[in-house]
Amino acid sequence: MLDRQKFWRLFIASLPLQALGIGVLTTLLSAMLWSAAPATLTALDYTVYDTWLRHRTTAQVSPSLTIVTRDVASEERFGRGLWDRGILAQLIVTIHEAGAAVIGMDHRLDYASPAQLGGAASDALFLEALRTASPVVLIQNPDSLLQSDAAIYGHITVTSDLDHISRHIPPSIRIGTQTVPAFGSILSEIFHRHTATLPQSLSSHSDADVLINIVGDGSLTALQPIPLSSVWNAVERHDEPLLASWFKDKAVVIRSSPGGSETWLLPSNSTVDGLTAHLHVVNAFLNHERIDSLGWFGRFTVTIVLASLAAWSLLQFRGMMGLVLAGAVVVGYGVLSTAMLSWASLLMPIATPLAASFSVFIGTALWVNLTASQRLILLERDMIRIQQESAAVREALVLHEDRAEALQEDLDTANAAIAFSAGQQEELTRTTHLLRLQIAEAQGQEQEARRHLQELERQLGDLRAAGTVSSAIRDAELNRLQVESRQFGILTQDRSLLRLFHDMKKSAQ
Repeated sequence: MLDRQKFWRLFIASLPLQALGIGVLTTLLSAMLWSAAPATLTALDYTVYDTWLRHRTTAQVSPSLTIVTRDVASEERFGRGLWDRGILAQLIVTIHEAGAAVIGMDHRLDYASPAQLGGAASDALFLEALRTASPVVLIQNPDSLLQSDAAIYGHITVTSDLDHISRHIPPSIRIGTQTVPAFGSILSEIFHRHTATLPQSLSSHSDADVLINIVGDGSLTALQPIPLSSVWNAVERHDEPLLASWFKDKAVVIRSSPGGSETWLLPSNSTVDGLTAHLHVVNAFLNHERIDSLGWFGRFTVTIVLASLAAWSLLQFRGMMGLVLAGAVVVGYGVLSTAMLSWASLLMPIATPLAASFSVFIGTALWVNLTASQRLILLERDMIRIQQESAAVREALVLHEDRAEALQEDLDTANAAIAFSAGQQEELTRTTHLLRLQIAEAQGQEQEARRHLQELERQLGDLRAAGTVSSAIRDAELNRLQVESRQFGILTQDRSLLRLFHDMKKSAQ
């Protein structure tokens, strides 16, 4: 429940998420609209493509493609129905000898030639010609009576869209138990293998149907075919240079059968048979002018992106500014679609992106109204939460201020202690200096005393030496005085009496 509330709060608070949600919902709505009106939306989806085909500069006929078609003169000569296969065999061999890279023919092997058309001999000549010019591309038929390993079979089916306009050719179809590739795809691949150039065919891309890139109005005449009667005349004249100029190193298609009964309506309003549509595709492949289109995933992604951008514009810029910006996004996509088709040969989807974008204008308005009360509730909750957080922050601020004041007092005390310590340090420095001076003075006095002591010791030594001599002299004199005193009857060893005797003697003299 808590995670859901968090997600809802995040979704309501994020404009990109809301725009993406609206884009997804409107894309799903456009898909539902497509299911409800497929023909209308199909026509809308190909509006840019159809308009571009009608008004663009006419595409060029590939110089690597030569089409030989039956004309009135050839029908007068060989008949208006099916032709003798011997004639077709001679055409195939002649074109092959002229140097054609690949040969295709709108012919089926679903019948054996009747007697009036040459019978079995004509069939044998035709099969031998197929082996000589192998490989030759023919039209697949599930009921083929003749078999040839030298032939490759393709289909000439055209896909009709829901609006009954034919714009695509399927890359392959199922005929019976076989998967048959497109006639034009086979011709293009064989031609590029023969000329060693990079192929551009249906099988070299995805399995999606390929768009028909028509020349002119899409008719056979727009492809500038060569009349079969002219080719036959050149064969009879053995005009090899002319035949080589027509067929050498080219993809050659022979239209020898009467016009097909099944036709399709092209975007140019031309009605053509299947082979003509395939020939226009072959021409586009040989000119490397294939038109690609996005698959369902690409269409879905483009639709979501466009719808999300329009929704974001309306949510981000309210009022007229948002409407103008969203409209600019839609118009810009239309311009981009035209540019991509003209410059990159890529057909962008139109119907689903436009339907989704227009749905965004309504959906965004409904979304804003529906979520206004929810936004108000969330806003009130956010205000209460912010007030609570503000009160908590104020309390924390008071605590921090008290703590800051206490720290300031501690800082002042520490500064005072530092100042006092600095004074003490200065006094100690002075005292230390004074003591050092006194120590130096005492050391000087000590040296002086030592010198004086040494002097006194020297003098004392001298005095001691002198005292020893004087003592020796006095002792000798006292002995003499003692002898003299004995002469006078005075017997004594007292020094003082002897000195007194000495003094009296000196006085008497």
